[in-house]
Amino acid sequence: MREELDGLILLSDEAVTVLEKQVAKELPSARAAAADHDGPVPEPLPVTDPRRTAESA
Repeated sequence: MREELDGLILLSDEAVTVLEKQVAKELPSARAAAADHDGPVPEPLPVTDPRRTAESA
């Protein structure tokens, strides 16, 4: 049982490493695409408190 758990942990560590490498490759291209965008920057959505209801607003 312990060997199986150790194997799963190793697989998880390898998967995280692979994902980190993929994200690192994609970040520069995403930044370049954002820099090439000439349109207006959209306004951020208003932050609302989910505890308030429409009735109490």
